[in-house]
Amino acid sequence: VSTQSTGAVDKPAMRARSTARALTSFQQIPPERRAELLGELERYLGHQPTEEEVLECSKMEVREERSGMKHGADVVQQVMEGQGVDGFVRTWREFFIATMKPQYLPAGWSCDHKTRYE
Repeated sequence: VSTQSTGAVDKPAMRARSTARALTSFQQIPPERRAELLGELERYLGHQPTEEEVLECSKMEVREERSGMKHGADVVQQVMEGQGVDGFVRTWREFFIATMKPQYLPAGWSCDHKTRYE
């Protein structure tokens, strides 16, 4: 299980960052479009942005951390606090059978077969 962070994306922040990047990357933006983009940033920030704020917005992080815990560690913690690994695997196998309705399984295959892990 990966322990890399997969925090949720803050969509308004992502749009503001994209807008700020357009403003800082392209010098030939027509004045009307530039005013429109600055208006979007103004709505996001709640005030008219300075050039420094536009630059800061173009570099801001748009992912939110999930309660300070990495995704993989969060999943493992929830499994262990809940039904444990064996229960999780049994539930997953039952879901597999109900969803996929496999016609051929190995002899002796069972949702309750003991999980082997180290």
